[in-house]
Amino acid sequence: MVFSTPFFLFTYFPLVLAIHAITPLKWRNAVLLVVNLIFYGWKKPAYILIMFASIGIDYVHGLLVEKAKGAGNDKRAKRYVIQSIAFTAWASPLCLCWGWSCPSASPSTPSRP
Repeated sequence: MVFSTPFFLFTYFPLVLAIHAITPLKWRNAVLLVVNLIFYGWKKPAYILIMFASIGIDYVHGLLVEKAKGAGNDKRAKRYVIQSIAFTAWASPLCLCWGWSCPSASPSTPSRP
């Protein structure tokens, strides 16, 4: 699904806004998580597995940062943040170049001599 398609603009987005408006405040983040997983997994459902892995790893790193900060160990907390950023920065391009949507794997225009 692309942001500029009529389906997104006139069906999906208004539906998500309506669901968000009627959802109790306590559950809004959970609803947004689910609809975003649906949006990003629309074209390739395999992306949902990658997103769950990323969410889990970042969540665990967040807990580790909180624990390290609580113990007064800022150096360790910084290391956990760097690890989380490194995973995300490493995983995103890697997943793209496994052939799921790597532009260099299937050029849409012919190459010039």
